[in-house]
Amino acid sequence: MQRRAAIQANAEARAEKVAGIVIPLRDAGKPLRQIADHLNRAGVQTARGGRWQASQVKRVLDRLSRT
Repeated sequence: MQRRAAIQANAEARAEKVAGIVIPLRDAGKPLRQIADHLNRAGVQTARGGRWQASQVKRVLDRLSRT
């Protein structure tokens, strides 16, 4: 149970880290794919150090809406 809580806390911290980029773009009506492209161009890495995909942006937005 502690491991799961630690993973969730880590994911929430990463979501908060990119919230300043993701939320304004989404509020401006940008699609998830364009937000992912923006994050990639800005050099923001995913948790595993890879490139952003639309599905990952969706999960970040979902996580931020729960907090």
